[in-house]
Amino acid sequence: EIFGIKKDKEEAIADMMKEWAVTQTMYLQHLTGAILCIPSILGLGDPSAASSLACCGILSELGWEVESSVELVYKRLFTKDG
Repeated sequence: EIFGIKKDKEEAIADMMKEWAVTQTMYLQHLTGAILCIPSILGLGDPSAASSLACCGILSELGWEVESSVELVYKRLFTKDG
């Protein structure tokens, strides 16, 4: 039992397998956002281009987090097990 959720081993594994693709996508998105910020952090290349890349990385991260928050609120408020 974790956080008040009662699951046996098979149910937990099934849930993890169902979420595997989403988790991998999340890792890839965070990696991409971080890579876009590297030129600005290290002062590489044209400062204007580096700042633009950093803004794209930050907006990508922000978009992901907003979507994730909306999804969690929706699940909490409008689903049976929320």
